[in-house]
Amino acid sequence: MFWPLTRAMLWQKKKRVKLTDIKGCHVLTLEDGHCLRDQALGYCFSAGADEDKRFQATSLETLRYMVASGIGITLLPKLSVVDQRESSDIAYIPFQQPAPTRRIVLLIRQNYTRLETVREVVSAVRSSVKTNLKL
Repeated sequence: MFWPLTRAMLWQKKKRVKLTDIKGCHVLTLEDGHCLRDQALGYCFSAGADEDKRFQATSLETLRYMVASGIGITLLPKLSVVDQRESSDIAYIPFQQPAPTRRIVLLIRQNYTRLETVREVVSAVRSSVKTNLKL
């Protein structure tokens, strides 16, 4: 996970964000129903941050634009910032340990008839993650 900040924000000079840095902050989130919303809020609440209830974004891109516009702060997963790292509007600051993490799981029902297709999807995802997460 990364902490995207506009270049004008205080934390941009830090190489890593600590849990204590977000204590008391109001965090922009995705709307209800997104699994990332619940995961991000859990991490932020454990750090003493609160949800910014003025807005709820419908996508990660909306969150990115809200941060770039100076509306607030949020968390973004590594995969969503791979192509954005050189953005002039936002600095993506990684977290110190214990850093928030996510686990991606693919579930299929028993006796699924297209198991080979699922294996190919899993292989493609693993390959992409290995290639794209060398940040």
